[in-house]
Amino acid sequence: MIATYSVAATVALVGSLFLGISAATSTAAKEPTATPTSKPAKAASSKPVDEPTEQPEDIEYAMGDVARFESDDGTRGKLKVSGPRLEDGAAYSYASTPANGHFVIFKMRPSCQSGSYQVWAEDFYVVTRGGERFDMDDGNAWDATSQEQISVETVNAGERKKGVLAFDLPSVHGKMYEPNGDGEPIATWAF
Repeated sequence: MIATYSVAATVALVGSLFLGISAATSTAAKEPTATPTSKPAKAASSKPVDEPTEQPEDIEYAMGDVARFESDDGTRGKLKVSGPRLEDGAAYSYASTPANGHFVIFKMRPSCQSGSYQVWAEDFYVVTRGGERFDMDDGNAWDATSQEQISVETVNAGERKKGVLAFDLPSVHGKMYEPNGDGEPIATWAF
């Protein structure tokens, strides 16, 4: 239920705020800007990696903070990421257990003040403190909760949506990244 800017002939707008956000417009737009709350963070760029490498400038948020963005086409939106909730076992009777150790589940709350955009879950990723990168498709993350997880969510002007995004991780500490359409991080949430 969350994604990154890119629809038809659109260019990356906001990135994949906790699942990637894609602009649902037909005009090319420049990268949106987010409001920083702290210094840029470091993260690994491939998985697995021996040593973390520095990523291009990104914006770090605390869990529960709201990342705001605005694109050149006038689309304005917000993404609130909170949690995480940790699960070490199967969420329901026929679900799988974590393949990597722990299900780490985030609450996502995208909203749109003007325009329209899409949030793409597959754009978000986590880098553990050990420098390993994990995407939502790694391990058994889809079995992490009985709640419907965000996959691709269109958020129109005046709408607020909510959902969860889960990762199957070996560690309960790291950073969740939201990249722009070029894959460069535009927001991170430490947990």
